[in-house]
Amino acid sequence: MDAQTIYTTGEVAKILDVSPRTVARLCDSGELKAQRLSPRSPRRITHEALQTYVTHYGLDVLIQVKSKNGT
Repeated sequence: MDAQTIYTTGEVAKILDVSPRTVARLCDSGELKAQRLSPRSPRRITHEALQTYVTHYGLDVLIQVKSKNGT
């Protein structure tokens, strides 16, 4: 993945092994930075924002294991 990769809340939910609603709450609380084009548009999370979140919370090992297993 490169720095230009953009994820949906559903994609981030799969990566983090949580529900899409949990990702939405993380975005709403500011713990995970997301962007919207308008108030009703879907959230978009950059690879950089996701990496910052997982590094801050020590989840980077989890993502590496998941990517090695192809899940």
